Amino acid sequence: MQRPSPEQFLEYNAQLQEHIRRKCPNIDVEKLEMKKVAFEISGRMDTRQAHDPDAELIEVALLPINSRETRLRGILYNASVTHVPLRGLMTGLQSTFHKELSFWQFLLVTRTRVPMKNFCNPAETIPEGSTCSICICKVTVTSSISDEAHEDPDAFEVTDLNDKADGEIISDTDEVPVVTTCGHCFHETFLDAWVNDSAIRTAN
Repeated sequence: MQRPSPEQFLEYNAQLQEHIRRKCPNIDVEKLEMKKVAFEISGRMDTRQAHDPDAELIEVALLPINSRETRLRGILYNASVTHVPLRGLMTGLQSTFHKELSFWQFLLVTRTRVPMKNFCNPAETIPEGSTCSICICKVTVTSSISDEAHEDPDAFEVTDLNDKADGEIISDTDEVPVVTTCGHCFHETFLDAWVNDSAIRTAN
């Protein structure tokens, strides 16, 4: 909104990269396509002005941006044109950030569900008497489930717990058993909900 000159933007970009190097030394700043994002946002602002006669007047009224309050007003006004480019930037950088964040941090920051295959596999055998630590129900494996899981681990789509009617009891045969890398057994739906949904709710 302040329409920086190319020279000002280059200076800002250099300062931003230096800040990232200090705070996140393991992040490759060369992968941060800030210049492309800035051009995309600028183009979207031009489009908004072309379609809304009042847009330019509103932008001028929001200037100068020299305090926390004026900065917040500018961010809120520009949210409609900055959301998509910034979201695209973060999505493209997920693989870069993932290795620098813990499993839990990555989920909180990106809101991206972690694929089940990243931390567990369909169980082909289950020790007798095993129970799911989340739903506290017995975990068993039938030969049909075991064979299908072995042939196609992705055949079992994770469903939302809310799809089950209130009060409905989920039997052992309704739930796909999985085993984690540390050898613990769970029902797939309950483990997915515990790992992903609980973290997302905590972040909101």
